[in-house]
Amino acid sequence: MRAILIPALIGLAACSADPAAEQTIARNVVLASTERGAVIAPTFLGRVQAARRAELSFQVAGRVVDVKVLPGHPVRRGDVLATIDTTSFSMQLSEAESRLAEAVAVGKEASSRVGRLRGLVEIGAAPESEWEAAIAAAEAASASVQAMTATRDALAWQRQQGELRAPFDGFVAVRAIEPGQSVSPGVPAIMLDGSGREIRVPVPVAHAQGLRVGHAAVTHDGSQQSEARVLRVGQRQAAGGLVEVTLELLEGGAPGQVMPLRFASPADAALWVPARAVVPTGRKGEGYVMRYQPEIGRVIRIEVAYGDTKGGLIQVVSGLEAGDLVVARGTGFVEDGAPVKPLKGTI
Repeated sequence: MRAILIPALIGLAACSADPAAEQTIARNVVLASTERGAVIAPTFLGRVQAARRAELSFQVAGRVVDVKVLPGHPVRRGDVLATIDTTSFSMQLSEAESRLAEAVAVGKEASSRVGRLRGLVEIGAAPESEWEAAIAAAEAASASVQAMTATRDALAWQRQQGELRAPFDGFVAVRAIEPGQSVSPGVPAIMLDGSGREIRVPVPVAHAQGLRVGHAAVTHDGSQQSEARVLRVGQRQAAGGLVEVTLELLEGGAPGQVMPLRFASPADAALWVPARAVVPTGRKGEGYVMRYQPEIGRVIRIEVAYGDTKGGLIQVVSGLEAGDLVVARGTGFVEDGAPVKPLKGTI
């Protein structure tokens, strides 16, 4: 009996040590993203803002009657966003229009009198001085009409300023007024964010000196990598020896969001991965990595050609694309096609 049991136990032990069986258990791994030259550059933090913005204010003083929007609400060009009480302007406008109508009537009568007296003067039936006085009266009436027209137009403009309208399609970023509040001319009431996104980044002067309009950069919003391009490099130096660089964000990003950003080196378009991710295969400059396939939760072996190393990174010349995820440590201990479990925060 004992002779039968011993081989059986040995067989069980051999089964438990089967490498293939071990690989059916998902191994915890640390992943790293394959990135271009920007990966070796310093990381800066920038704040996203809308490329098209508007700070809206009433042009006349008044009491707020209604505010029709809240922060985050979408608006269309021409939408009424808020109104103030324009009752006094309407009353003044009505009075100005009445006075203007009277002045126009007086001006017409004065012009007619000038015409009648001219005929009488020509036949000697009226003195020339009376005709000259009529001309002066007509000129005064015309000046009065012009002044009252200007007053009427000014009051009409003031009444029109009782409505605050959206100058473009966008979203309400800030609502700074409430119904019943008194507002003064020029004081910000509502701020809108429109199309396009920019990111403003404080950068040390020494680094900013190498930047030009169009310089490429890479941003991350936590789950997605996006490209950016330099629009402006500030000329004034702020506290701490920093200058502000404004970049166009080609996709992603929400106004107010803080995002890490790295400027790319124009001369370095190669891909970089952690040096420990590459396992040499014997020939100079050749090796392999384990690329993660998130759709199936497994890794596959990818042959790569590599070049220089720098700061714990290695340059990948071929075999990978930007954004590929590779096992960053312990690549040689993971079999081709094995299931893996990325450690939290490594993707």
